[in-house]
Amino acid sequence: MALEVPADATTRAGMDLAAWLADWTETARTIISRRDHLRLLGLSKRKRSSKAAAEPEQPTVVAPTPAPAPVPVIPPAPIAMPSEAAPASNGYPV
Repeated sequence: MALEVPADATTRAGMDLAAWLADWTETARTIISRRDHLRLLGLSKRKRSSKAAAEPEQPTVVAPTPAPAPVPVIPPAPIAMPSEAAPASNGYPV
């Protein structure tokens, strides 16, 4: 059973959320001065140095890792079946 919400209430809630987020962002940028903290909050982007901006970025080539060596399959040892003539281990007849 779905709860039906009028479209104007949804739009109003979205607008209220956007206004709150803008206010919160402005407050956080005013109070927090460390760029690394602002980056963690998603309020700042990392600045590139002028040297990094001047040089085009070279793609890194990663060598494929070799496949692991196959592991030999050792068959299990055969299970010895007790013979009919062997006495029971507890000493009582079977």
